[in-house]
Amino acid sequence: MTVANKENNIREVKIDPEFENLMRPLSKTEFSKLEALILKEGCRDPIVLWGDTIVDGHNRYRICKIHNIKPPFTNIEFSDREEARIWIRQNQDGRRNRTDQEITYDLGKEYESEKKSRI
Repeated sequence: MTVANKENNIREVKIDPEFENLMRPLSKTEFSKLEALILKEGCRDPIVLWGDTIVDGHNRYRICKIHNIKPPFTNIEFSDREEARIWIRQNQDGRRNRTDQEITYDLGKEYESEKKSRI
C-alpha cells in the first residue's frame, strides 16, 4: 500500500534549528525505517506545533514533504521558548532512540531551566 497522494498540499510550517537540535538526529538506518513505515501506513503520529513551529515530528514532516503525504497536525501552547524547550526534552525522555548519556544531559538542562524560572 502506498499512501502518497499527489493531490495534497502540505501545510508549510517552521523548523526552529534550536528546537530541532534538542533531539539526537536519526541515523540513516533509523530515518529509512521511519520513511518505509510512513510510506506503508501513512503518518500516524501528528506533527506537534507551537503556533506554526514544529516542536515534535521534524523527521516525520520531512518525510511527508518528500513524498507529498499530508500529515496530521496538533497544536500545543507554551508561555515561552523555555517552556517549549522543557516540553521537548521531557517528550524525548520516553523515546527509545536516546542513550543514557543524552537522558542525563537533558535532565541537567531541565534542572537548569527550572531553576531559572523560579528566580
